[in-house]
Amino acid sequence: VAKQQKQQPVPVETVAEPTTLAKRASSVSTLQPVRPSSGHSKTSSSGGGGSIGGITEEIEVVFLEELDKKYECPVCSQVLRYPVQFDECGHRCCSSCLPELLRVAPRCPLDQMPIDKDKVYADKAFQVETDNLGVKCSFYGRGCKWTGVLKEL
Repeated sequence: VAKQQKQQPVPVETVAEPTTLAKRASSVSTLQPVRPSSGHSKTSSSGGGGSIGGITEEIEVVFLEELDKKYECPVCSQVLRYPVQFDECGHRCCSSCLPELLRVAPRCPLDQMPIDKDKVYADKAFQVETDNLGVKCSFYGRGCKWTGVLKEL
């Protein structure tokens, strides 16, 4: 019986600290401050929101340019996904982050303005803008030259 050898991780060229677009948690105990953007992110590859057996594959996303703060959710520190806009102050968060934000502290995390759940609107125009952010293959460090836009992932 041959002994199995433990595989060692393959070193990967690191360009910057990744910004993650990790799968949104259904509960967040505290609001985290927005961290510096690095141009990296993670997103679900399930596209239409479906998953098999509750498992959603995540892929690393590398933006062509540094991600502007206006595209970052102030709740989860990820790129805005299905953004909603607060009528009172004009700031945004992910639609999936809104319920917890309203439950924990119904105030905008950026300026502390009160949030009225009846005055929060889906920002479809901003979603289109976000969907068209330039990205490149997460294997660009290994020679892949593919580039595209976020909505293609």
